[in-house]
Amino acid sequence: MSALALIEVTKTRGHGHRAVRVLEGVTLEVRPGEFVLLEGPSGSGKTTLLGVAGGLLSPDAGEVILAGQPLRQASRNIRGAIRARHAGLVFQRANLLRSPP
Repeated sequence: MSALALIEVTKTRGHGHRAVRVLEGVTLEVRPGEFVLLEGPSGSGKTTLLGVAGGLLSPDAGEVILAGQPLRQASRNIRGAIRARHAGLVFQRANLLRSPP
C-alpha cells in the first residue's frame, strides 16, 4: 500500500488568458518509510505539487490518495483530519507564523 499516490494529477493556476497549467498528468507513488526529495527551479510547480499531495489544494483532474484515503470527494474537514494524522507539511515561507514583537 502507498503512503501517498498521485494518479494523472492536473492543476491549473490563474484564470482566463493568465491560466497556467502547473501540473499535467503527474503520477507519483510514495511507499511507507520512503524518503523523497522534490527539487526544481523557482516556478516549476513544487509548492503546488505539495499542496495537492497534502490535500490543501484540489486537483483539476486526477486522484490523490493519502494513507489509503481518496481526497477528491473528501470534505475540507475530512482532508484536514487525514493530513493531521498522516502527513506533515513544512512551508518554505515563515510568513505563516506570527513574528515575535
